Amino acid sequence: MEQWANYLITALPDPENQLCTDDFEGPIPHDANLAVKGIVGLDCFALMSKILGNNTAAQHYSGIAKNYAQQWIKLANPEMSNHYRLRYDKPGFSLKYNLLFQKVLGMDTFPQSVFDQEVNYYMSIKQPYGVPLDNRHLYTKLDWESWIAAISSNSDQFNFFVNSIYAFADNTPNRVPLSDWYDASTSRQQGFQARTVVGGIYAKMVTPLKLNST
Repeated sequence: MEQWANYLITALPDPENQLCTDDFEGPIPHDANLAVKGIVGLDCFALMSKILGNNTAAQHYSGIAKNYAQQWIKLANPEMSNHYRLRYDKPGFSLKYNLLFQKVLGMDTFPQSVFDQEVNYYMSIKQPYGVPLDNRHLYTKLDWESWIAAISSNSDQFNFFVNSIYAFADNTPNRVPLSDWYDASTSRQQGFQARTVVGGIYAKMVTPLKLNST
């Protein structure tokens, strides 16, 4: 685990050209959401070190992770706009679903303002059946939308994502076992069906339950 944490230090805060879990999109460099996963993962190793009583290692790795988080804020939003980019070097957007791990583990790697700003932006680009995965297409992923719902601190935003997923399942013309990859504007299946990733709909069950009303 320490070897992996040290690798993350060298690979972050700016990931090289590589695939992420959305491999159907192809590899990209400077992936902001992938960087989030690594930065939170590094801080998670710090938390593990603290639990094991190694406070020196905990402070070392947590300090680096939080420094990277602050760098990320500038790299992913160089124009200080109302959202963070898909990739550092080009305008665009993406669902920052990897922020979920911070909430699940009760950490403070990224400030709450990052969560609030991102989800608020998603509400401005929403489609009838959810929010697109990123600026390259109108399709989205059911599991990632569920993760975004789980990190929302606003009950109206949470309900939007949940209701959008229900509307997709209810209205899609593709009557197949539940798909996790579909067009957010038409509810048509893009691909995939009956996959275990749909368990992402339960993401809120492993995050804090409190939601602020509007």
